[in-house]
Amino acid sequence: MIAHLYKITNNLTNQYYIGKRRGKEQGRYWGSGLRIKRHIKKYGKENFTYDVLRIDNEDKIFKLERRLITENYINTHKDCLNLAPGGLGGSGLMNKDYMRGDKNPSKRPEVRAKLKEAWKTNPLKEWSKTNNGMKDKTHNENTRMSISEKIKELHRSGFYIGKGRGPDLKPRQRRTA
Repeated sequence: MIAHLYKITNNLTNQYYIGKRRGKEQGRYWGSGLRIKRHIKKYGKENFTYDVLRIDNEDKIFKLERRLITENYINTHKDCLNLAPGGLGGSGLMNKDYMRGDKNPSKRPEVRAKLKEAWKTNPLKEWSKTNNGMKDKTHNENTRMSISEKIKELHRSGFYIGKGRGPDLKPRQRRTA
């Protein structure tokens, strides 16, 4: 399959993001990195350029990105908006210091103040209190028994682990003595 290596540059700050994409052209795609998405939202798409650096088969592009965007490259090039080494991606593989201290937006006092104020006037908070279909109501005995049996069956099958955790898609192994 054909893929391309691209570079998205912020024309105002000269910061850039390097990534890979399947296909020969950009289409409507503007990168998947957290920082590049935030920059595009902040500065607007019109202030960015998308340059195709190389077109080749997917494996070669994957390897090229992995060779180019290393942890060392990310740490030494301050204009680079990549968070993770090439070929990896995903927030679980980011530099561990990225969200520490004042780099974490939710830790900054001005952001915390905005969040606190927004929560006070959050329409969903009030909506959830007033539009609860079961408010001041209870299930009848047959419905309660039906719900109870269904939950017990889910527990027995290993599909449901416990209250509040949601379904476990892998059935758990039963111990045999």
